[in-house]
Amino acid sequence: MIGLAWSIPTNRVLGGPGWIAIDRYDLDATMKDNATVDESRAMLRSLLRQRFMLSAHVEQRELPVYHLTQVRPGAPFGPGLERAAFDCNNAAVRKEEVAAVLAARPGRMVCGFTVDAGTLDGGSTTMDTLAQILTPQTGRPVIDRTGLAGTFNVALKWTRAGAAWTQARKRNGVARRRRHRSDRATE
Repeated sequence: MIGLAWSIPTNRVLGGPGWIAIDRYDLDATMKDNATVDESRAMLRSLLRQRFMLSAHVEQRELPVYHLTQVRPGAPFGPGLERAAFDCNNAAVRKEEVAAVLAARPGRMVCGFTVDAGTLDGGSTTMDTLAQILTPQTGRPVIDRTGLAGTFNVALKWTRAGAAWTQARKRNGVARRRRHRSDRATE
């Protein structure tokens, strides 16, 4: 709830007593009709301050990040990465071509992604979205630095922490680079 209230990923909520990572609460609240996202977040912050006596602030910190990059720019992609047949954001094209794409990718995602234990399957996903999807898998922010425009079909498999990157680099021509950057964190 803290990350949601301040629009910060949970892994950037720092400090606090140990129970905030363990205890869970059901929240039953009513908000005004037609509240915007910003208004909803402000109401949630107010609730957390009043009911949980939460005291928090947002600050800039240097945090470790990964950069998603091309191993060999211009080289062919590996078997787990291919350009998508169409852009899922174009409803007319999607409706017209989805049957053919489903036939070409049986049992695979056409639009969107799924992440299970050790697998990621994405259809018509941008590299920026892939970086966002990989962020919780790696435990730190992943930033797209591939320079690749358009949408892609992605298939990754890994067996332990960090192996997704090794798989991606070897098979698909993308890599991670450890970096630091200043980003928002809540403490």
